[in-house]
Amino acid sequence: MMQIIKQEFSDRVDEINRYFQLLENITEKDAQLIFPNESDRRENLNIRLGLTLKSGLILLLYNLVESSISKCLGAIHQSLTDENLSYFQMSDDLQKIWLKYHYELLNDNGNNNDRNISQLQTMVEILSTNKTVIISLDDSKKLSESLYSGNLDAKEIRKIAKKYGVSFELESKEIRFVEQMRNKLAHGEVSFEEGCQDKPIQYMRKVKDETINFINEFTIAVENFITERKYKK
Repeated sequence: MMQIIKQEFSDRVDEINRYFQLLENITEKDAQLIFPNESDRRENLNIRLGLTLKSGLILLLYNLVESSISKCLGAIHQSLTDENLSYFQMSDDLQKIWLKYHYELLNDNGNNNDRNISQLQTMVEILSTNKTVIISLDDSKKLSESLYSGNLDAKEIRKIAKKYGVSFELESKEIRFVEQMRNKLAHGEVSFEEGCQDKPIQYMRKVKDETINFINEFTIAVENFITERKYKK
């Protein structure tokens, strides 16, 4: 599964790099549009378009961050299922995560007694009979999202890694910038022209490279965690 995740990561990085090349050509190299069907008419690109494209880069980078983290956690969950582990065979860290997730499901059900009873029956059966823990794709997605809720910066990612027992201590101010700017754009606090208007292309390149490197290192850490089967006791 990690091979698929790494290939998808590589594909997204290629997408980001192609986008950045376009951004750089427009903002730094005075690129023009050429219309072949209009006698090769040329048109300069408005500088304001470059500002919009800078903010667009932020969305591409956060997409890489959230997708990669979610898929890496999903790979850990899938490893538990593939090995047919019971609750008591999982690591202490994974036991806590599993219990917390099901506890929160009970709270989310509110007064829906039928769903609560069904949820409790499943938990009791798994805990009392050493039944295999199976984390479905839907449950895996919900479990991952419950850990970060759209606010992934370096600090939050390190906290998630610690919860799972994954060894990962890398820091990055640029990831924080991506997370904060993404939220401002998503919530309409700033326009796409305003978002990164004071950031030179050199800084945007640094943000891109640091974000890609950070997520690549996290992916390697998770792959090592799975290879060494640290998800089990």
